Amino acid sequence: MNVYIESLGCFKNKADTEKFVNKLIQHDIAIVRDPAASNIIIINTCGFIKPAVEESIERILELSKFKEKGAKLVAFGCMIERYKHEIKHLIPELDFTTGINSFEKLINYLLINKEKNLHNILSKKDAYIITNLPYYSYVKIADGCNNRCSYCMIPFIKGELKSVKLDNVKRSVKNLINMGVKEINIVAQDITKYGIDIYGEYKLCSLLDAILNIDGDFYIRLLYLNPDGIENNLLDLIKNSSKIIKYLDIPIQHASDKILKMMNRKIDSISLFKLFEKIRHNMPDLFLRTTAIVGFPSENNYDFNKLLEFINTFSPEWAGFFRYYPEEGTPSYNFKGRINKKIVDERLNILEIAQINNINQRFKKLIGTNIKVFIEKPLEKPVNNANYTYSGRSLLQAPEIDGKCYIKVDNNIAINNFGPYNALISDFKYPDIFVTLN
Repeated sequence: MNVYIESLGCFKNKADTEKFVNKLIQHDIAIVRDPAASNIIIINTCGFIKPAVEESIERILELSKFKEKGAKLVAFGCMIERYKHEIKHLIPELDFTTGINSFEKLINYLLINKEKNLHNILSKKDAYIITNLPYYSYVKIADGCNNRCSYCMIPFIKGELKSVKLDNVKRSVKNLINMGVKEINIVAQDITKYGIDIYGEYKLCSLLDAILNIDGDFYIRLLYLNPDGIENNLLDLIKNSSKIIKYLDIPIQHASDKILKMMNRKIDSISLFKLFEKIRHNMPDLFLRTTAIVGFPSENNYDFNKLLEFINTFSPEWAGFFRYYPEEGTPSYNFKGRINKKIVDERLNILEIAQINNINQRFKKLIGTNIKVFIEKPLEKPVNNANYTYSGRSLLQAPEIDGKCYIKVDNNIAINNFGPYNALISDFKYPDIFVTLN
């Protein structure tokens, strides 16, 4: 049996897909890169907001053409969980669906004509397969969320926070490091709340301490830290550890007290500004990524200007600004005062210009300084009218979302693995970094 698997949506979905791939391999099921070569096509869907749902549906319909050649079409994940009662009528092209946390059902479907002891096979501890480039991986330390932001579908799809036991996370990370993985990306809906459901208190620092004590040459990247859960001991640990990348992904979603309260965020603007002042003061070299929602119901010019003030004050190097989408089933769906699309577009444009200007100013100061880079592949032809012959990523960039790194290599330097390599920043053209190995 040949299976083609495609993962849509966030890094957490990628972590789930990778986990599922490894369960399939334990059943001697071949994973192929071309849907045309598969017997079964599987899509891990995203259902967070309307555009993600539309993308999932569009991709399922695109892949349904392979049904003409006899392939089965299967979907699982967040969108299926969200619309589990309607999905068979919405997309009759699907042969089988299941939501989240139901790998066994999906595997049973795949093995319907095979006599195997599912429990015993799923507990095997074989080699782990990484589905992206082998120098980095995602480790999901929890699923679900207790924050209950008024715009968010996650608690309705994923349920309450469910942390992975500390020893299990440590074991997973150790296995990856032993395989040669150089960058461990720690992910969850909100990693700052890790452990509260199991241990009765936040345990992210304890988890990081345990990981940092693992022997090996590796880095840790922290993704999705809710600002209300960032404590001083966590910032001290990040500051003092050479293995934790000085890059934090802290979604603020807004900076106006009125909008934050309506969003049911657990932090006010004063605390938000103080937190970022502390981060910038204590770790001036750190790179920040954030996200914000624009056009939340009743957002007026004052509210928007508070968000713009935040962006201009703290100059996050990377930022994503997203249009508010009223998601049926969330509390904010019934909020009054929806904002005209033209106004939202104007505000998005203002924020994007401000953010690009901020990162351009940052990199002007960084040209001529050293960074660590990973080399991913040679280019078919040089870029930027110079001898940049490889593409990759620096530690200042998270996988897939923060642009590329283009790399000039001296002929005397042998490229025999992904790295990391020492490099000198020579140029920056948003969102890409240009470096020379040294």
